[in-house]
Amino acid sequence: VTIQTNSFAVDSISSSSGQNICKGGNTNLTVVGGQLGVGDNWQWYTGSCGGTLVGTGASITVPVNATTTYYVRAEGTCNTTTCASVTVTINTVPTISIAAAPYTALTPLLKTNLTATVTPVATGNVIEWYKDNGLFPVGTGLTLTNINVDQVGSYRARITTAAGCTATSNIVNITDSVTSQLFVYPN
Repeated sequence: VTIQTNSFAVDSISSSSGQNICKGGNTNLTVVGGQLGVGDNWQWYTGSCGGTLVGTGASITVPVNATTTYYVRAEGTCNTTTCASVTVTINTVPTISIAAAPYTALTPLLKTNLTATVTPVATGNVIEWYKDNGLFPVGTGLTLTNINVDQVGSYRARITTAAGCTATSNIVNITDSVTSQLFVYPN
């Protein structure tokens, strides 16, 4: 007599990214617990159990561009089990842009400020300013103030959300200005 075991339902699903990722990222989904019967395989779906097939096996890696619920069940020759599901939540990646005011070209007596605009605004965001593709920030916060002629260069800002998502701004060039005046600087 040959006895063939039935599939058992999955206990749960785990996501390597903690189920919260930044848009455009990937997550690794893994079956936790459960047991396959002879000839069975884990089937992964979106939309519903039995909906759009996105992979097979005990573990799959999927790109995620929107909050998505994934379903898994054991399917095979003996039966099909009930589904387990996990929702992978996409954290919002803000947009950040910067602008200089009142000047982008400086003489020794002029100063300017850089201001970042972030959409959407959220608590816990960290904004760091970088100059000339430097590796270390030259300032933090929504504004970088009192930039003078000794600090000309290319500036950009990077925002990091509380969830760890990052975005980089446009580049603003602060240059020195041609003038017909003579400056004895700094005194």
